Amino acid sequence: DWSSNEQWIAVGGTNGKIYNLDAATLEVLGSVESVLAKKSKDCWIEDIKFSPDNTQIVFGTHGGLSKIEFVKVNDSGKITKGKVVEVGMTSALTHLDWSTDSETVVVNSQAYEIFWINASSYDRVYASSAGDIDWFTWT
Repeated sequence: DWSSNEQWIAVGGTNGKIYNLDAATLEVLGSVESVLAKKSKDCWIEDIKFSPDNTQIVFGTHGGLSKIEFVKVNDSGKITKGKVVEVGMTSALTHLDWSTDSETVVVNSQAYEIFWINASSYDRVYASSAGDIDWFTWT
């Protein structure tokens, strides 16, 4: 995923790691390994997204494991582990998206489940509160 400031590219690997690259030089600015990488061979990165304000990256891995991971991004593009959130999906993650204000993440699964997570408190946002959220991308 490209950062909205066009300075960085977040890349997910088949090894359960994500990398943040300098968009101009492709230099690796940092990497983070999924907490699930050591537990499962089916732990490739399924989806990865920068927050619109470029302060966080969220990603999810394949394998039907019901977690997403938040990563902090500093002003120079260095990344550090953030919070792992148990979402409650019953099948593999298929898509992530951020709200335009970088406050909420929506998660879709192969079972057509939709979950919303607050990116500050990491609590679930209920559907009744998610109707008026503006999303950063559309697929």
